[in-house]
Amino acid sequence: MKDIPKNYTNTNSLHFETDLRSGHYSLELIPDIYFYKLTFPNGKVKEGSLQALTSSIKYDPTNPELNAWLLKSINWEEMKQGRKENKQKKEFSVGGRNYSISFDNGSGEIDLHFPHMMVVSERRNLSDMLPEIYYVKRGVLSELITSVIAESGAVINDDEDSAPITIPQFNDEIKYFEILGGWNVGIGYNPINDVLFLDLDSRTEHTHLFALPLDVPEFDKLNDGEYQEVVFQILVDNDMHVQ
Repeated sequence: MKDIPKNYTNTNSLHFETDLRSGHYSLELIPDIYFYKLTFPNGKVKEGSLQALTSSIKYDPTNPELNAWLLKSINWEEMKQGRKENKQKKEFSVGGRNYSISFDNGSGEIDLHFPHMMVVSERRNLSDMLPEIYYVKRGVLSELITSVIAESGAVINDDEDSAPITIPQFNDEIKYFEILGGWNVGIGYNPINDVLFLDLDSRTEHTHLFALPLDVPEFDKLNDGEYQEVVFQILVDNDMHVQ
């Protein structure tokens, strides 16, 4: 299974299968490291930490029958294990932004806490200011930004040798959306000066030491990689083995 260390041998797994109205599903759990692998009727595979799966189920209303089965399977394992949460919390700052992390160095569970953030940026400079922007929430945020820009009717020209084309209207209204994990984001765009306004609510990403790249795709992009270095150092200092 992807992203499980090759030298990890204690991988006793549990297997669940079900036939729902939407098709046949199979779920593999590896309780020792809180990992899952879910196979959909069309053969698509989704995998990551149980923490992230549980969090996404809570805010995803699209398939309640599947969600109920997944929660039953996960809760059965958690009750069997009799697991108790024992997390430490550390605060830190990177690039002028304040973050915090909660973790259990026994189970490997990790919660990454991101603060509320207001951003005003020229559209073409947004990725320089926030290099993680295309990866947050598996690309959903960047898709919303693109949609808001398109709805403004603006015609974009990124050729520095040509004059940018604008339209004779002004619109700096911020539209609010709720996306994966119940995260609230506000997006506004002014097509006259090609400026974006982002109101990003605080959020917590639930994951596991072995599933960071799967659950939090922006992890190694934040602050041009400096965020990842600081988080790994905190974990190492607290006796968590970082690959």
